[in-house]
Amino acid sequence: MRRYSARSLRGFLETAWFATGDYVAKHRDVALLFGKVVAQASVYVNAHQADVVDTIAAFTGQTPASIQQNGVSTLATSLDARDIQPLIDAMAKYAMIDRRFDAADFIVK
Repeated sequence: MRRYSARSLRGFLETAWFATGDYVAKHRDVALLFGKVVAQASVYVNAHQADVVDTIAAFTGQTPASIQQNGVSTLATSLDARDIQPLIDAMAKYAMIDRRFDAADFIVK
């Protein structure tokens, strides 16, 4: 079995939060604060994985034993356009969206 270090395995974007451009234009401060809170929550979960097993079980319908056996995913504490771009490119290639676009253009900073 090959072992990977954090540097050699970037991970896979499983979920992301999004909003319309109109909402962000009208509520930029709320969008930025939401991103900050999600990042802080991710830091907490990563440091307290055993403490969140019951919450994850209640939310997903899995058993705590199953979650403990499979482990709690390590959560990203920031968003990188390089994690999103391959999904956009694949969706454009297989005509799931009309055209390719740059993921970086849609990240609120």
